[in-house]
This record gives sequence, structure tokens and C-alpha cells, in this order.
Amino acid sequence: MKTISFLSLVACTIGGCRIDIGDCRLPPPSYTCRFSADKVSNARNIPISDEGLDSARSYTYFTNAVRMDSLLPTLCEAGIRVDTAYFVTVYLCKDTRGPRPVVVLAVADGSMLNRGFTAGATGRLACASQLVLYTPAK
Repeated sequence: MKTISFLSLVACTIGGCRIDIGDCRLPPPSYTCRFSADKVSNARNIPISDEGLDSARSYTYFTNAVRMDSLLPTLCEAGIRVDTAYFVTVYLCKDTRGPRPVVVLAVADGSMLNRGFTAGATGRLACASQLVLYTPAK
């Protein structure tokens, strides 16, 4: 088990860094693990595309068969800070792959590759006519 000094804890609390204690990673104290979900209809008129997202901080989930209200808090509780997430609800492209949820993190985190995500935004967001935009609740 790893111990953390009081001074390190205070520095992280003030600086807002992520605290690593063994396998337990805690988000900054000011961060909430609750998310607001905003439905965006006619998304094709909104400039959201995979290419428009920061590819270093964007990750795509392996399937669309997921509950975002469960996935996002799970990531947060693991110490991964999600800035925004996109979930396509109406998909216009005619292909067998379909859309995939995309999350954009505050900072890149390689551990996402071990959680069912691939690096970059490949969720086919440009094919959406409706989507849900998730952001941390204020």
C-alpha cells in the first residue's frame, strides 16, 4: 500500500491534480461525478465531428450498447476526468458499424485503452441527426 504525505495531499488539493494511491486514483476535490445530459437535435447543423475534437484527449467506446449514465460515473470514480461525452441517438449513415460513444478527457489517459476504448474520436458523430451531450454537472 502506498502512503501519501499530508503536504502532498494539500498540494494536490490546492493544485487540483489527480492523487494516485496504489490502484486508487482520486479526481480533484472540486470535480463532481455527476453529469448533465443535453439532447441536441438536428446535430448536422452543429459543428460537431470526430475531426473537430482533440484527438489526443478523445476516446471512442467499443460499442454503442452502453448506458452512459453508468459509464461516465464509473470513469470518474476511477479518477478519469471527463470534460464532455457524445452519444448518438439518431444515426443517418447506412453502415453496419454504427455510431460509438466518444468521450473527451481533461488530459490524455492511456488507461482508457484498457477500459474498452480506442484512442481518438471515431464515433461517426457527423452522421448524427440527434445526440446527447454529456458534461460534468455544476
